[in-house]
Formats: sequence, structure tokens, C-alpha cells
Amino acid sequence: MANALIDNSERFKLVKYIKELISRSDCNHILIATGYWDLPGMALVYEELKDFFARGGKLDLLIGQEPQLQYYQATREAHTFPDFYIQRDVESLTDEYKPIGKLIIDNALTEENPNGKFEIRVYGQGEHKEFLHAKCYIFLGNNHTLATGIVGSSNFTLKGLQGNACLLYTSPSPRDPKTS
Repeated sequence: MANALIDNSERFKLVKYIKELISRSDCNHILIATGYWDLPGMALVYEELKDFFARGGKLDLLIGQEPQLQYYQATREAHTFPDFYIQRDVESLTDEYKPIGKLIIDNALTEENPNGKFEIRVYGQGEHKEFLHAKCYIFLGNNHTLATGIVGSSNFTLKGLQGNACLLYTSPSPRDPKTS
């Protein structure tokens, strides 16, 4: 992947770059910091994440705003997602989003699942609640052979990954054979 400015125009959609990076066989750890996150955004990369987790990959997601299920994502009234009600909210998802919810539950790092591969944290909880506005995607591989970062203004949401006219910059690892 050459250095690129990603603007979500037809040729330069962020979701395309993220799918490519998740799918690399040497990618084993993804770190994402984003102001907002939603299930429709995760649905865009569902198949790639399912394969990523199956091969032992780990995903750390730091979000700035506790997400809420939207009316079209749930069959009945839902609450905050993914905080303390994650299981109840997943059960209330529409059929379209249930596989994503199940992927989250199956891989979530929790007290019940200390070997989970998917850690979701909300930034600034508790007394000092603050909002995280950063957007950063980092893809790592074994012994850091793959180290690609994408930094810019796109949240990990449906609109941020493929719709909003956001600007991001991606820089491949110096060891990436396509650029060496």
C-alpha cells in the first residue's frame, strides 16, 4: 500500500484500506482510537474481522463516546452499547446486526472471558469524563513486521468509513515490500 491521502471518494474509501490491512496474514494486532463507533461501521468489515479473530488477532478499540443502539439496529428498546448491558443489547439486535453482536460477545475481553481478543474501552469514564476526539488506526504484525498507521478525521462508523468527506493519511511500514 503506497502512502495515500484517503478522502472517501470512490477510489479512496477508508473501508477499502482497512479491509486490506485486516486481511493481511501477518496482521495480528489492531489498535483503533475513535470518537464514535457503531455497528453499521463494523458490519462493513465483519467478514475480515471474523477471519482476523479466527487466526488469533487482537483488536483494541478506544472510543470517545459510549455508543447507543439506533432504532433501526434493534428489535425493541435498547440501551447503551457496549457497556454493562452488552449481552441484553445484543439479544435485542435486528437480524442484520446479530452476527456482529455475536462476534463481539464471542471475542470480547471480559471477566468471564479473560482470553478475549477484542477489548472495547470508553475514554474518560468516571469522575473525569472527557471526550476523545482522535481518529487513529494502527495495524501491527508479528515482531512489528507490519506497522501501518492511518490518522485523520474518520470515525469507525458507517459514515466515517465510506461516506463522509474526511481526510486521512496512511503510512506503510518501512518493511512493506510494496514500498521498499
